[in-house]
Order: sequence, then C-alpha cells, then structure tokens
Amino acid sequence: MKLIPETSPAAGEEQLKLWHIAARLSHPNLLRLLDYGRAEEEGDNFLYAVFEFPDDSLAGVVDRAPERDRDA
Repeated sequence: MKLIPETSPAAGEEQLKLWHIAARLSHPNLLRLLDYGRAEEEGDNFLYAVFEFPDDSLAGVVDRAPERDRDA
C-alpha cells in the first residue's frame, strides 16, 4: 500500500488519473494496482494505492544469490 499526503485537490486529481491509467496495465514485471482513492484522517487528506503483494523481495533475491569468489 502506498499512502501520500494530498497537497492540493488539483494535484490529487492528477495522481488519481495516473493511477487510473496504471490500474489498466498488465505485465508480468509490474505489480497490479488493486485499488486507489482518497481518505481523510483527523482533517488530513491522503491518497492511497493498494498493490498486489510481490512474489519476491530484494532480501529474498539476495539470500538466494550465489556467493561471489572473495579472492578474485
């Protein structure tokens, strides 16, 4: 999930339009955008985007990477 403060209504609308376009993209190397919108908490406005959970993380890739020859 990505949560960002909404600095202005115009900037928020622009970001929501971009997320609308991104939600229609489909590619094996992209996380799918599941939901997006606005939220208010204690008078502060935020934009949110919910992405699918990644199959892997950088930490997982590093753990599986072969060790390099340290003498080279």
